Amino acid sequence: MTEINESRIVVAILDRPISWHGDMVEVVFLLAVKMTSKFEIKRTKQFYKDFLQLTDNDENLEAVKKMDSALDIYQYFIK
Repeated sequence: MTEINESRIVVAILDRPISWHGDMVEVVFLLAVKMTSKFEIKRTKQFYKDFLQLTDNDENLEAVKKMDSALDIYQYFIK
């Protein structure tokens, strides 16, 4: 975490699912979060809670897979 200059999220939507610990995965999220202050830690914990609720729903993941641009995905996650 100390090497991260800015927090970022990367979403990869795979053309073909891959096996990951026995599950077939089509959407991959990479999270790089900076947590060097109490504010950043609190903000990251809240984001992670919201992120888990959003991504734990098959309908939400299906919606993400159908999006055409990074902007669409970003707007979906900040709503």
